[in-house]
Amino acid sequence: MRDLGIVFNYELRQQLGKRSVRVTTLILVIIALLATSIPRISAMFSSGGGDDKPAAANNTLVQDTGYVFADEAQRALYTTLLGLREGNDYATRDDLVAALKDKQLTAGFVFTGDADFEAVYQDKAMEDRRENMLSQIVAQHHRDVMLAEKGLTAQDLAAIEGFSPQITTTVMGKNTENNILLSMILMVVVYMLVLIYGNTTSTIIAREKDSKAMELLITSTKPTPLILGKVAAAGVSGVVQFSLIVLAALGGFLFSQDYYDPMIRQMLVGSLSQSYILTYLFFSITGYILYLFLYAALGSTVSRVEDVGSATAIVQFIFIAGYVASSFVMNAPGGSVAVATSLIPFTAIMVMPMRAGMSTVPAWQLLTAGVLMLLTVALFAWLSIKIYRWGSLNYGNKTNIFKVVREALGAGRRAKA
Repeated sequence: MRDLGIVFNYELRQQLGKRSVRVTTLILVIIALLATSIPRISAMFSSGGGDDKPAAANNTLVQDTGYVFADEAQRALYTTLLGLREGNDYATRDDLVAALKDKQLTAGFVFTGDADFEAVYQDKAMEDRRENMLSQIVAQHHRDVMLAEKGLTAQDLAAIEGFSPQITTTVMGKNTENNILLSMILMVVVYMLVLIYGNTTSTIIAREKDSKAMELLITSTKPTPLILGKVAAAGVSGVVQFSLIVLAALGGFLFSQDYYDPMIRQMLVGSLSQSYILTYLFFSITGYILYLFLYAALGSTVSRVEDVGSATAIVQFIFIAGYVASSFVMNAPGGSVAVATSLIPFTAIMVMPMRAGMSTVPAWQLLTAGVLMLLTVALFAWLSIKIYRWGSLNYGNKTNIFKVVREALGAGRRAKA
């Protein structure tokens, strides 16, 4: 126990004491805080004045724009609607075209009826939207006239179009719409945590073997406290670093939650029930430890740091398969694929928390998956110790994992004999 504490404290100081780790963590904390505070920040710098939009639209339809009307009544109507000035009105289409050719105008509109008009340009810019703007104004006026003929007002039409039945929704389990966003964010957190610190753990062990430091360690300390101390230190350092980032993101959200869209706010807090938090923490942490033992074991099978990537490729493939499987859970959280992959320890780390966020998982499935996860963690912890002991005595070319397991277990049996 004393040796385990020594190894754990040393490795933890080595990982958290690095300046690069501290600086990176600080930068990520600041980014998380700012990213979740964007709604409040944008509200501080955004200007009000939404009431000026109609005036701005009308001004666009007046500046450098000419009109030819079908009759005097129409001229009087649109002069009031658009706020036309002297110089916007032309007697004939030919006069309007001449003004366009002389660059006095950039656009012109010739009304051929009550609600019909021709748009005339000398050159039309891609961003010019005056034609659409005038069309909306004409359509609005035409609708008002039609409503008046039927004895209705715009308010009457709005009441008719805005009618919707009174709906009462009762969700006895989980609401997927409210839970999917938070579940995806937390899934990505676990994904990054395992890949970053799993590779770090295997690289540390491979570097010790490459520099012959493993031979000195194995002679002064048993493999059990060495491998358990390294895995525990990597696990704690990863949890600490990501916890700081998550807390910063949570603080930014709480600081700016009043500025979030209600739907987004509901999607971010919808899954935060006690049962979901416990399920997420259990399967994420135990699965994280399981993969750390796998990375540690594979890191001790290579003799050079450069070979770590190829040695751990199989673990990354299995983990990514769990990530892909969790994406299918979004559409069918109770399907056979979701149930099967949530019970397998290597994929349960990703799938079970996602299922728990999307639907109500039966208690027997949670219990079965939890027991299988704990047994698998214990098995691979024991196996990684055996492989670490084997790796400390074997140097040379890379070998496949199945041969390593056979030789490591065979060496253990010979040592007992």
